[in-house]
Amino acid sequence: MHECQRGAASARWHAALRTLFRDPMPYPGRRCHPATDPVNGLLSLGYTLLLSRVQAYAAAIGLAPLIGVYHQRRAGKPALACDLIEPLRAPVVDQLVLAEVRQGAFRPEHFHNTENGVRLNPDAFRRFLQVFEARYGGQPQRATFEQQARQIVDRFAVRQRERSLP
Repeated sequence: MHECQRGAASARWHAALRTLFRDPMPYPGRRCHPATDPVNGLLSLGYTLLLSRVQAYAAAIGLAPLIGVYHQRRAGKPALACDLIEPLRAPVVDQLVLAEVRQGAFRPEHFHNTENGVRLNPDAFRRFLQVFEARYGGQPQRATFEQQARQIVDRFAVRQRERSLP
């Protein structure tokens, strides 16, 4: 998908997601660098955990996580891992954050503002890690991540063959 199309799709998704959060934890829309509110803080943390896990899985099956198909290579950014998490953001992280916030597991008092954006207090941070691991730490998720990686590699191989044709 082209960069502009991905950006437009993401904007529409986050506008819709915004309507699902209510007080005391409203979601103003995606603000990420730095996260400016609790929901964005949770989303950023979840995306970071997902990226780390997918990057490790990609490396474990012999892929070079720094060389992507859709994301450009930038210093310190695992472009392939960024490619791989795109279709997983909503069903993995967004769904988890929405469910936990709506159940009251995370509330405004679990957060504090820093010069680097909003942060969870240590107990709430540990809780988020536990919830994430409990939901996505098992073998079925690893298989899903690996399947996603293989699909992107296959698409990349087809694209390379098409480019080499006269």
